[in-house]
Amino acid sequence: MLPLLPRYLSIPRCSQRTEGIAVPPELERVLYANRLEICRDTLAQGDCGVHGFGLSLHATGLTNKKLAGTRAYKSFLRVVGSVDGMVSHLRAAVKSWMYREGDSDAWDGMCFKALALAMSSHQESYAAHVERMARAGEWVDASVIHALGVLFSVDVQVWQVTSEPTIVGHSLANRSNEPHAIINMAMISDLHVWGVRNARQPLLSNPERGDWMQPRWQALPLEVF
Repeated sequence: MLPLLPRYLSIPRCSQRTEGIAVPPELERVLYANRLEICRDTLAQGDCGVHGFGLSLHATGLTNKKLAGTRAYKSFLRVVGSVDGMVSHLRAAVKSWMYREGDSDAWDGMCFKALALAMSSHQESYAAHVERMARAGEWVDASVIHALGVLFSVDVQVWQVTSEPTIVGHSLANRSNEPHAIINMAMISDLHVWGVRNARQPLLSNPERGDWMQPRWQALPLEVF
């Protein structure tokens, strides 16, 4: 597993908001091979990164007692019934973190503030950047997903068609202790992000005979792709 931020830093930024992007079939195959699936209810426009993180976080917390017992997750859990409430809560929380931890190390030799400004699609001050990232409908980049991961003490494993899974979040900033959990997200380059959850088990098509419905994708080893 590779760290996402150093490689992502070299990619030109994109501020385009996209809508109705289809999930690439090869991405679905890779996820299913790892018993994961896309959260298809992830918002389609500028809130996709924040909402996708929230969906992945919530799904993981349902089966991870360590994460579910944290103060940050319990506070988050109070707003998951509303899409707008979830997105607003996460944007407000990461705004506070970015102001508080701007000078903290993203990795050796680079503080989070410098990283965020290098990734930004705008020429702006750090304060202006933080305020923009907190605004509803604003596209967020990998530095904000990293900040959310650190905030909730989770690693975020990002799946893409074009590369091996990469990681942002807790482990990049905290080498002395383990994350509470690893959550998964999926991304198409710099265009769109989805939440990811554990794949649901196939349903019995005929319970009396014990027949199982065929899954949409056959699980294949990663090296096939």
